[in-house]
Amino acid sequence: MIGPMRTLSICFILVAANSAFGQVLIELRDDVAMDHDSVQLSDIAKIHTTDAKLLQQLSVLDMEILTDDTPSLMFGRSRVAIRLRLAGLDASEFQITGATKAVVRRRVPRIITDSDIENAAIPTMESALGVPVSHLRVRLNSPMMTTLPKHVQEEKGLRVEIKSPLNARIGTVSLTVRLWRGAQLVYSRSGRFEVFQKQHVAVTRTSLPRGHIIDERDVQFTDRFLASPADQLAESQVIGRQVRNALPAGRMIALRDLQAAPSPKQKQLVKARDNVSVTAISGRLRVKLTAAEALEAGKAGDVIRVRNLESKEVITGRVTGAGQVEIRL
Repeated sequence: MIGPMRTLSICFILVAANSAFGQVLIELRDDVAMDHDSVQLSDIAKIHTTDAKLLQQLSVLDMEILTDDTPSLMFGRSRVAIRLRLAGLDASEFQITGATKAVVRRRVPRIITDSDIENAAIPTMESALGVPVSHLRVRLNSPMMTTLPKHVQEEKGLRVEIKSPLNARIGTVSLTVRLWRGAQLVYSRSGRFEVFQKQHVAVTRTSLPRGHIIDERDVQFTDRFLASPADQLAESQVIGRQVRNALPAGRMIALRDLQAAPSPKQKQLVKARDNVSVTAISGRLRVKLTAAEALEAGKAGDVIRVRNLESKEVITGRVTGAGQVEIRL
């Protein structure tokens, strides 16, 4: 039973058939806290319809009134369906989803706290930054409520409004805080807030010395709430890279901390005491010395000493291949 509508008249909205716009979807909310007494359909449910006029009519549809004797009400799906039919909708024209019942309670007036102000700032910064609420944290830089006039501190039931900043960013920002009593502005002042955004960062597990090649055991990738932009690095940007300078344990890694790892060591093409083939080049003239001994090991491009086994002369040349040394005269 829907029960009497205390001091409310059951006025029929006389909605037109909705077939041209599709079915009306009524999505019930679970738990609703209200500052006003008159419960309307938009208080307890989200209304989905492409008919703007019908949406407006249904949004203000009276459901019930909270009183001192009845400070809370419950609206099950069947009760909402009855009210919709009384408003002129045929059962085939609407569908009720969401919670099985919406519980409405009168919000108990209380004194505003700094936490309330910080919580009110989060959706404001969400809209300004385009960042999900779950990715933001906001803190006052210093207490605010204790600095306000005594009558404002002690008044219950005030509503907090935070104006959007002109230049939205994370870090320290100035936001205008407004306190309302219904439609009346009670107090307004600017406050400094610290805005933190969740960022996915790489953090060292242990101290890493200069020149260390990072592997999976050296770092962890985690979410941190930060007041300044950080390099949000993927594993491919960190693993296998070389540390430019020593990093302590627990340090967030930035791109500037890393450099490409050196190429693997080249294979030695000449070993000490190897017999090598030496080519002496002077202009267009090329002379080969087949009887020579390497006195040093070398990779491609290295300059080493070799001894001419015939003259016993020690000369220097550049390694050009396996067992091959070239001398420029």
